[in-house]
Amino acid sequence: CTRASITPLESRRTIGHASSMAEGQTITGTVDAPDRLDRALALAADLSRERIKRLIAEGAVSVAGHPATDPSAKVAGGTPFRIALPDAQPLA
Repeated sequence: CTRASITPLESRRTIGHASSMAEGQTITGTVDAPDRLDRALALAADLSRERIKRLIAEGAVSVAGHPATDPSAKVAGGTPFRIALPDAQPLA
């Protein structure tokens, strides 16, 4: 099973399930099995593939310590990742 932890940017604590996350947090974990980057991260972080693609385009995703640039890149099982969720923007 893929393990992902969600960490507020100000502190280090693990939340048991990614669906309870809020904005302004960091999700870290490892990819469980070889797959496309967007699919593997969507499953691990409980986010949509479209959101993962936007986060990659914004530079908010790193894989094995390097910025992710291609959502369709193949990623090996056991590869560490980090996703920085931006703060929520007010609707104006």
